[in-house]
Order: sequence, then structure tokens, then C-alpha cells
Amino acid sequence: MCQEFLPKINKGDKRVFVINGKLCGVISRIPKKGSFLSNMSKGAKVVNTKLTKVEKQISNLIAKDLKKENIFFAGIDLIDQKLNGDINVTSPTGIKTYYDLSGKNLAKTFWKELKA
Repeated sequence: MCQEFLPKINKGDKRVFVINGKLCGVISRIPKKGSFLSNMSKGAKVVNTKLTKVEKQISNLIAKDLKKENIFFAGIDLIDQKLNGDINVTSPTGIKTYYDLSGKNLAKTFWKELKA
């Protein structure tokens, strides 16, 4: 897979958690100094954040399509209010970090939605 390099990655990306077609949470991952890698495993700093109006629109469109395709849990990655081509459907990480920052347990949300 190839992705266009978006220089504003130095300000971080946003990981949007989608469960059952719903936007359930978001974190921002900011690369460590001198890096452009926003992966938590590469030392990125993680902070609470909110989505802009544009990011909500993009995320809701994708969430709707994910639900239509029966993808129950995913992570959408946005850089500079743009989808960077990366939608994690096999192992969207960060829900423990999101819990640590927000107190909201997305694992519980996952199981609640699964039973619905």
C-alpha cells in the first residue's frame, strides 16, 4: 500500500474508533520530536482530542459504509482533516489508551453493541 505523505503529520493524526457504525471516540497521536511516525509503538504521544466538523462528516460517511459492509469495529486515521487511506479493520489499537485518557471503556461499548 502507498500513501501520500502529508507534512502536517508532524502535528499528529487522529484515530477515530467506530463500533457498529457509530463514532465512539477519538485520540490524537503526535510523533515524537524528529519523527513523522504517529504510531504509539514508535513513541508517539497520545492526547485527548475532538473531531472538527469536516472530520465528523468524513468519519460518519466511512462509518456508514463500514456498517453496510458488516465491519463492526474499525479505526479511521485522519491527518490534517483528510482520510490518509488507512482504515484499520483487523486490529484498530488504542482503546486502552483512550480509556486511560477519557475514562470511557470502549471494550464495554463493543460488547454492548454486539448484543444489541
